[in-house]
Amino acid sequence: MSTEDSERRTVVANHSDLPFMLNDFLKSNSPTRIIYLVSCWEYDYGKYFQKTLQNLTMTSNFDTPYLEWNLKQPANIFLDLACPKSMNVLIEAETKRLFALSYIWLLLGTSSMVDLSRFNFPITSNIFLFEMNPYGYSVKKIYRSSFKLNRFSEVFVGYWSLDDGYTEMRVDRNRFKKVTDADVAISYVVDDNDTVAHVNHYKYNILVDSATKYNHAILQHVYYLLSATKTEVFRSSFNTTRINGIDHLGMLDDVKQGQYLIGGSPILFVSGDVDHYDLLDKTVKLEKKFIFRATPHSYIHNVFTLPFDSYVWYSCFGLLVAIFVVAYVVQYWEWTDPVFKEYLVPRFTLRPHPVDIFLMEVGSAAQQGFESEPRSNAGRIVFIFTLISLMFLYTSFSANIVALLQSTSERLNHLENLLDSRIPVGFENNVSMEYFEAIDFDNKNREFWNKLHRPAFYSIEEGVRKIKGEFFAFYADTSRVYKYVGDWFLESEKCGLREIPFQSSHVDYWLVMKKNNTYKELLRASMQKVNEVGLRSREYRRIFTRKPQCDSDGGTFESVGIADSYGAFLFMAVGVGLSLMLMFLEMAWNNYIRYKHVKSMSIIDASEVEDELDKTRGFDEAYME
Repeated sequence: MSTEDSERRTVVANHSDLPFMLNDFLKSNSPTRIIYLVSCWEYDYGKYFQKTLQNLTMTSNFDTPYLEWNLKQPANIFLDLACPKSMNVLIEAETKRLFALSYIWLLLGTSSMVDLSRFNFPITSNIFLFEMNPYGYSVKKIYRSSFKLNRFSEVFVGYWSLDDGYTEMRVDRNRFKKVTDADVAISYVVDDNDTVAHVNHYKYNILVDSATKYNHAILQHVYYLLSATKTEVFRSSFNTTRINGIDHLGMLDDVKQGQYLIGGSPILFVSGDVDHYDLLDKTVKLEKKFIFRATPHSYIHNVFTLPFDSYVWYSCFGLLVAIFVVAYVVQYWEWTDPVFKEYLVPRFTLRPHPVDIFLMEVGSAAQQGFESEPRSNAGRIVFIFTLISLMFLYTSFSANIVALLQSTSERLNHLENLLDSRIPVGFENNVSMEYFEAIDFDNKNREFWNKLHRPAFYSIEEGVRKIKGEFFAFYADTSRVYKYVGDWFLESEKCGLREIPFQSSHVDYWLVMKKNNTYKELLRASMQKVNEVGLRSREYRRIFTRKPQCDSDGGTFESVGIADSYGAFLFMAVGVGLSLMLMFLEMAWNNYIRYKHVKSMSIIDASEVEDELDKTRGFDEAYME
C-alpha cells in the first residue's frame, strides 16, 4: 500500500463526523447550503460524504483536487490540507481572487501542514481552520491584517462536538474591521498649495479646494475606524503633467499604478474608468442652478392685463361698445330733434360724433370726466350709469394693480419661462454651455436666444452682488453662491430667493480606489459607517453651505420701477408719437394748400389779387376753427 493511500484511509477513519460538523457550522455562518469539496479522498468515502450531506439537506460537488468550478456566486469551499496538492489549490485560489468576502473557505487540518503565512488572507475574507481534538473540532479564523506582517493572525471563534454540536464563542467582531499597522495611502489634488497646511482648517479660504477638504475630513474618520497607518500625498492635478521636462504624477496615476490605495479628491466617474479603478463611495454632489430673487409680475407679464381674466376683459369691451351705441343714438336724437335743437349750446353739449363719444367713454373710464355732456334726461341717464359702471371697474382694476405691484410671481419655475422673461441671465465663469446650446426651443425671439448663445459670465462675487442689487438670475454652484448669500444678505432678503434647476441639477462625484485591492469591502463598510453615524453630514455642513432658511416673516418693500410702469410709458409714448405724426401731417397739408393758392394767384390780375387773398384768409380761419 502506498503512502498516499495510507493517508487517505487515516482521513476516513478520523473524520467520519465531518459532514455533521460542517452542517452545524454552515447553518450559522453561511447563507448558502452548497459546498464544493476539494480533497484527495478515495471514492468510497467521497460518496459517503456526499450522501451524508444530502441527508442533511446540503448539496455538494465532489471533484478532482483542482478549482475547476465556475464560481460566480457566493459559495462554501472545503479543502483538506492533508492532501498533497492542497498548496497548489491555495495558490490557484489566490490567483483567481477567491479569498474574497463572498467565499467561505473551510480548511481541514493544522497550520503546520501547509505554509499558510505565504498567502494573503485579507482581513475581510472568511477563512476558517478546523483542527481536530479529542473532543471534536476547534474552529479558528485566520487572516492577515497588514501586508507588512509576515505572519497571519488566528482567532478562536468556536468549537464542535458530537454531543453539543457547534458552539460559537463571543468574539469582538470589530477586530476583523481593523487593519492595524497597515498603510492606507491616499493621494489628493489641491489647486492652492496653502491648502496642504490648512487642510483641517474649515474657515480658512473655505471656497478653495472645498471637495478635497471635505473628503480629507471624512477619510480621517475612516483611518480611525480601521486603526490604519496614515500616508498622504497632495498632487497638483488629477493626471500626470509635464513641466520643464519633468513628469509630475497626478492622483489618478498614483491610484492606477498602485502606489496609493485611494484617490482622496472626487472625480466624475465615467465608463472608461471601470477597468482602472474601483468605486469607493459617492461623497460630493455638485448642484448648479439658476438662483434669483422672487420676481415681480411685471418682469414676466404685462401687469396691466393681469387684474382681470380674459372673460372680464371681453365683458368690459362689450360694455363700452353698448354704451357707445346707446350714447350715440341718444345724442343723435338730441341734435336732430327740433325742440332740443333750439336750446342746444354746441360748446357744452355732447355732439353725436364717434370721436366725441369715444372721448367721453375714455374720460369716464379714467374717472376724469368730459367737458361736454348730454342735455336730455335720456342722455343724462346714460351718462350717469356709464360713470357708475366704469367707476366700479376702475376701483377693481386699481386695487388689483396695487396688489400685483407688491407681490411676486411663482411662475418662474422652468428654464424656458426664465429665458422668456425680462430678467437678465448670467453664468459662472468656466461653465460649459454645451448642454444649453443643445436645447431646442421653438418660436423664440432673438433676445431669448442671445441669453444662451451670447452668455454673460461673472465671478461668484459679481453674480451674487447682481442678485442682491437687481432682479438677476445667476447660474452657478449653489454651495458657493449661498456662502456669500449668508454673509451679505439680510434675513428678509434670504426669504425671497428662488431656484430653477437645469435638467439634472446635480452631478455626483466619486472617490476611487485601487482596482481589486484587498481592503475594498472593508473601506466601503467604513465609509458607510461614517455616513450612518452622521459624521459625513456634519463635515458637509462645515464646508458646504446650503440654502439659507427663511427666519423672517416680514418682507422687503420694492419701489415701483420702470419695468412695472412699462405698459403706461409705452402707451404714453405711442400717444405722443401719434400726436407728433398727425401734427406734422397737418402742417405739411397746410403748407401744401398755401403753396397751391400762391401758385394760382400768380396768374391772376393784380386787381384780383387782393380779393383772392381775402378769400384765402377766410379759408384759413374757417379751417383753423
